[in-house]
Amino acid sequence: MDGADRHHDDLRRLVESTDWFMRLLVAARQVAAPDWVIAGGAVRNLVWGHLHGYQRPTPLRDIDLAYFDPNDLREEAERDYERRLTQCAAGPWQPKNQARVHCDTSRSSAIRSPR
Repeated sequence: MDGADRHHDDLRRLVESTDWFMRLLVAARQVAAPDWVIAGGAVRNLVWGHLHGYQRPTPLRDIDLAYFDPNDLREEAERDYERRLTQCAAGPWQPKNQARVHCDTSRSSAIRSPR
């Protein structure tokens, strides 16, 4: 087993043994956004807390749920996912359709090409 496989297995065991993270995964699965993943701070806090032996989880500023749905680019769809996720597992959910990210340049430092 190489290092990447070992780290994958370690992370899987950590996730499966952490109740609060499993609740997030169950909520995300129930909502069933297309091609979803929990990312960002939730994953960082899970690993950081484990590596430092924290007895209590570090509070989450947000729970990033990235998903990809090129067929529904409405901002309202993200708000609907947020409402549904919160009903499944309370938390500061922030679902973001990655297919829509490029559409919202007002919140980024995107620069338009002259072409």
